[in-house]
Amino acid sequence: MICIKDEIYGDNGTGVKALPEGYVSVGQIEEKVSNVQPMIKRSYVSNTLNVGTEIFTSQDNPNKIYLEIDNSKYVEYIRLPEAYTE
Repeated sequence: MICIKDEIYGDNGTGVKALPEGYVSVGQIEEKVSNVQPMIKRSYVSNTLNVGTEIFTSQDNPNKIYLEIDNSKYVEYIRLPEAYTE
């Protein structure tokens, strides 16, 4: 999982070789936390991805983000319902 601006996103298992149109870099994972504890709601925190992993978002689709996991390989994350993250 990853948190950006108090929103929690989860990996949906979809990988792509190129970002969809409109996605831009908004920063990197700044902190990696335990994946056996509840997820921390703090921007740029992940419980699975390493510090430095690049994050891409789109103003047109705030429910999906992409993270670069390898040179030109991206994984899709989707925003999780609030009830799931509490």
